[in-house]
Amino acid sequence: MAKRSTISKSAPWIGAAVLAVLGLVTAGPAYAILGALSGFVIGWLVFWIAERRYRDAVPSYYTAGQTLWHYAFRVICGGIFVFLITPILVVMPLSFNAEDFFTFTPEMLAFDPEGYSLKHYRDFFSNSDWQNAVRNSIQIAPMATLLSVSFGTLAAIGLSQPHVPFRRAIMAILISPMIVPLIISAAGMYFFYSRIGLQGTYLGVVLAHAALGIPFVIITVTATLVGFDNSLTRAAANMGASPVRTFFKVQMPLILPGVISGGFLRSSPRLTKWLWCFLSALPVRRPCPGKCSPACASRSARQFLPLRRCWS
Repeated sequence: MAKRSTISKSAPWIGAAVLAVLGLVTAGPAYAILGALSGFVIGWLVFWIAERRYRDAVPSYYTAGQTLWHYAFRVICGGIFVFLITPILVVMPLSFNAEDFFTFTPEMLAFDPEGYSLKHYRDFFSNSDWQNAVRNSIQIAPMATLLSVSFGTLAAIGLSQPHVPFRRAIMAILISPMIVPLIISAAGMYFFYSRIGLQGTYLGVVLAHAALGIPFVIITVTATLVGFDNSLTRAAANMGASPVRTFFKVQMPLILPGVISGGFLRSSPRLTKWLWCFLSALPVRRPCPGKCSPACASRSARQFLPLRRCWS
């Protein structure tokens, strides 16, 4: 029995060694590493099933179907997470590319030191344009987050009241920035800013990002308010608390997770919606999203120019 347990525990390493050798012989060092990782996972899975370790994480009264769903649910969630995070993990090694364009070169795949370089990082820290973009991001992000979180939270609380008329229509209007195609929103913002003199200003960029982030805050805070007990606010009012004190002492602590989640979600799209920066800010006032993709900006500019001619 002890010998069997020893063999079972060594199964991950045996699988890693076998698939690493196969990968090295058939395709090279890159596939050897991939084979070692795959072999280790497969070997560990065989050991985990053979020793019935899967029963340790579930209650003893679970049936086979309940145990299967317990792990299937986690596998599904893990698969979704991997699907979302894999593009980021793929892009990270490309930042060490020695070429001027982002692609996996044969030298990188062969782990040749000449295929790797820190040139892109040196360019980031030495280029004045990038430094200016970072400063703009630091100046714009806090104010845009504060505005979107504040207005989004207040809007969610107001729309959660059953006596508010036309709640569904108002909600549809407020979350429309995350539904309308980006080129339409950016073009409309550009024309509107040009009329009122905000195009190319810090205030214009801050307001654009705040408008883009408000829907995310509204959705997360509204979801948090679904389970909120309104009798708590009525009890606070009966005890003599003012509406402001009731909000900060009773309601805000309970909806704070939704508010924080909305703030994080608001910050994530801000880093990707570079087109807002491209159309609403001058080059010297563009944050990192408006600097990081000049090729995409050029393509969208070509799409945008016909609209501008029709408008004028």
